[in-house]
Amino acid sequence: MSQLRSTLVQCDLRWEDPSANHAHLEQLLGELDSRDTDLIVLPEMFATGFTMNSREMAQPMAESQSVAWLLAQAKARNCVMTGSVAIEENGEFYNRLIWATPEGS
Repeated sequence: MSQLRSTLVQCDLRWEDPSANHAHLEQLLGELDSRDTDLIVLPEMFATGFTMNSREMAQPMAESQSVAWLLAQAKARNCVMTGSVAIEENGEFYNRLIWATPEGS
C-alpha cells in the first residue's frame, strides 16, 4: 500500500484580496512539489477569507482567477491541490471545494 503524503497549510489571509493571497501562498509553499508531497490542502476560502461579500468576490467557475491559480499551481508542483473559493453559479453563491490535479482537471 502506498502512503499519501499531505501538506496542510494554515496561514493568515489577506481580507478580500485574492492576488495577495495567491502570492502569499506561493511564497509559503516555496519549492514544495511532488518530491515532497502528493496533496496540498489550503485553508477554506483561501483567496478571500470568510467574506460575506459574495456578490463582489465570487466568480463563475470557468472565469475564477482562484480556480485558474489552483490549477496552475497543481501543474507546476505536480501534485494535487485543494481549497475552497467563492463561486457564482446561476445567480447563486457557493463556498465550493476545488480539487485541482496536475493534469488540469
